[in-house]
Amino acid sequence: MEGLIARLLPEIGKAPPPAAARAPEFDGDWFRPAQRSKPPSPAPAPAVVPDAQAAAPVSEITPSGLHAPGLAAFAPVTLAAPPAQPAEDREALIAAAEARGHEAGRAEALAEAEERLARERAAFETRLAEARRDWAETEGTVLAGQLAAAFAGLDATLSERVARLLAPVLDQALRRQAVEALSQAVTRLLAEPQPAAISITGPEDLIAALSGRLGGLSAAVAFTASDVTEVTVSAGETVIETELSAWGRLISAAVAEA
Repeated sequence: MEGLIARLLPEIGKAPPPAAARAPEFDGDWFRPAQRSKPPSPAPAPAVVPDAQAAAPVSEITPSGLHAPGLAAFAPVTLAAPPAQPAEDREALIAAAEARGHEAGRAEALAEAEERLARERAAFETRLAEARRDWAETEGTVLAGQLAAAFAGLDATLSERVARLLAPVLDQALRRQAVEALSQAVTRLLAEPQPAAISITGPEDLIAALSGRLGGLSAAVAFTASDVTEVTVSAGETVIETELSAWGRLISAAVAEA
């Protein structure tokens, strides 16, 4: 037994002879590219409910081995807790609602008041226009009567004053006309072939005016001044007399009527 072991030992210690080189075979399965299996999909991470009191910085829960540059992207991230919602203040909400209601009511009341004021203003303008028209008609009638009476009184006053002012003027004009007419009549009498003796009797002023009017012919006339109103011219059977008194009465009557 020991001899057999000793004989076999040299064979075991020798290296196997090199294998002969063979040409590569491209038909075998070894040349086919191996199909890689898809990596298994990672299991979904369980939902993490953040706890505001238990939340800790990332540096405290990250292992020391994860601080390598290649593994920094796989570090666990802590989600920030949502802000706590403040509790509703029911009294403040009620107060705000009441304020809005009061404001809406105030605006509505103001709009109604403005509309009512506009209607009242329009009605007032209408009443004022009607009252003004009635007043104008009434006052127009009264004023028309007053103006008519005033003009009538003014007419009477002016007529009286004008008559009084014109009476002396008319009297003087009448006297001048009478002197002119007598002068023409005496001139015709003196122009006859056998003129009769001519005598003239009347107021002194009219006698003087008539004498001046006749000029040189006055030497053939006998003038006699008297207190009578009329001027009388006598030439034989011919008698010429003015009507100054009649005209004076007419003027006086006209002045009295005025």
